[in-house]
Amino acid sequence: MNSNSTFLVGVLLAVGGSALAGGVFMLKGERSTPENAVTHLKEYRLIDVMHELQTHSTKLYFAGIAENGELASWYNWKIQQSLSNIKEGRTEPYAYNGWDAIELATMLDIPIKEIDEVIDSGQWSRFEDAYDFLMDTCNACHAATEHS
Repeated sequence: MNSNSTFLVGVLLAVGGSALAGGVFMLKGERSTPENAVTHLKEYRLIDVMHELQTHSTKLYFAGIAENGELASWYNWKIQQSLSNIKEGRTEPYAYNGWDAIELATMLDIPIKEIDEVIDSGQWSRFEDAYDFLMDTCNACHAATEHS
């Protein structure tokens, strides 16, 4: 082995050994949950949930137009899960001009149920009307809170 190869092997061993020692140190160090550790799910901002709703509702639309019941059902469920972050108080408290986000989120229960019924029945000719009802409800909320 020439001197360059020996040097390179030495550097690799030193770096690798340091990384390994650091890993062992971390394993031996205090790795239990510290007292100040966050033990709950992240608190969402309302804008984060709105982004999720927009993404999932767009994908729901295309799944429904394609009459893909399994995928449409999945995205309708994802919408419900995103809304649960608002309804269960996992977003920052939000009220605007007397409107409460938790109460407003419940407005979507009926259009979501209607979409579920379309998917479950396979009556895809009703999908666009049900989806429009969902979007109209979203837009009504945005108009009421002056976020349209």
